[in-house]
Amino acid sequence: MKEENITETRKVARGKNRRVQNDRVLQQPIPPDGDWGWVITFSSFMVGFLVDGVAFTFGVFFKEFVNHFGQSKGVTSWINSVLNGTYLTIGPLASGLVNMFGCRKVGMFGALLSAAGFFLCTFSPNIEAMIILYGFIGGKA
Repeated sequence: MKEENITETRKVARGKNRRVQNDRVLQQPIPPDGDWGWVITFSSFMVGFLVDGVAFTFGVFFKEFVNHFGQSKGVTSWINSVLNGTYLTIGPLASGLVNMFGCRKVGMFGALLSAAGFFLCTFSPNIEAMIILYGFIGGKA
């Protein structure tokens, strides 16, 4: 069995990982993102966690909303339906805004708008206001 093509990682010279292949020391490639890839990955995970958490935990509050507003289950379910429909169809508009204004500005504006909608929905006097504030404005992020 030939050992010519074996590649291994060893600690050499100042503790840096380097690949050794055919008795030659090769440098590890430098990440093109400057080691920010993990931060972006974690941030993307948290955004998905929060957005899907808001959308998929609506059932926990559903009975309470039915009792509080005194509406039927069909009317009350419009709150979450509008939320899901809004945040799933806002993508093309958000994409165009990102191209015009940049990702950071659009992301921050969407987060602030959504947070304001969720905060204001706590004062909803009726189900129509809840559908608009929680479903439509909250679903914009």
